[in-house]
Amino acid sequence: MFESMKELLGARESLNATNAKIADAEARLQELEEKLTEAQEELRAREETIARKDDIVIAIHKQVTAEREAIVAEYADREAEAAEELEQIEAKLKKAKTYFEDCERQVYCMANLYKAMRAAITKYSSTGFPDDLDITPEEMEEIRLTEESVGLKMHSYKMEDLHKMHEANNKLLEQLLTRYETRLIVPADRVVFQLMTLGIRAELQQIINEMEYGELNRAQVKLHLAVGKYLKIISFAKLDAAEELDAYSSELEVLLKETLRLEHAYCERRTDFERHQELFGTEEGQEESEPEQQPDDAQ
Repeated sequence: MFESMKELLGARESLNATNAKIADAEARLQELEEKLTEAQEELRAREETIARKDDIVIAIHKQVTAEREAIVAEYADREAEAAEELEQIEAKLKKAKTYFEDCERQVYCMANLYKAMRAAITKYSSTGFPDDLDITPEEMEEIRLTEESVGLKMHSYKMEDLHKMHEANNKLLEQLLTRYETRLIVPADRVVFQLMTLGIRAELQQIINEMEYGELNRAQVKLHLAVGKYLKIISFAKLDAAEELDAYSSELEVLLKETLRLEHAYCERRTDFERHQELFGTEEGQEESEPEQQPDDAQ
């Protein structure tokens, strides 16, 4: 019996020891679980930090890429603007060179014309115009035909309505020329009249060639200055027909300004047509067409 109790006590002690070990193991297990939880939280925090850093890196990369593309685009735009500006400057330089050459040629022609007028005035203004005047009727007719052969090249002749208005204005010009030419009896005055008409027509042709859309007032001012230039040359001679020539030039300027207005109307229509084409294009089956240009010697 004592042995059974002894065994029972030994078993109880073993059970208590086992329970103590189990409790100790559970405590250690709980401690490990807490450490595992802390490690997981730390790992999660690190992952979040890494994710935030990745987002920052991606954002910085996008910003740098956008700035680089903006710089490249701006450089390309500036390069294109510089190229366009260079082309415009070259075009202006070419136009200025052409204009200078034309002016140089005009100055040369004007100098010769002035010399011829001065020579004619000097020869005939103080001699009372003798009967054996060097200017023969055939030469006067040749001058008249030369004056009539100088025709103005008009783009506006391509449009029917503008062409009709030109014809009406040309009739007034012809009547004006005839009316004043019949008043000039002295041959020297008629020579000056013909030369002045030739010169003003040449100036008008140059103005028409240079005129662009929106430059009507500027062209009319140029014409006024050209007419004034010839009147100033004539005033040096103190001709008897100076008043007649002055009145003639005033009426001529009015009619030639109308010629400029009609030519500018063509430029305006042409510009509007080109803008319409740029905006809407040419419809299928339609092509740009213009009336055939009338002969240049219509005026």
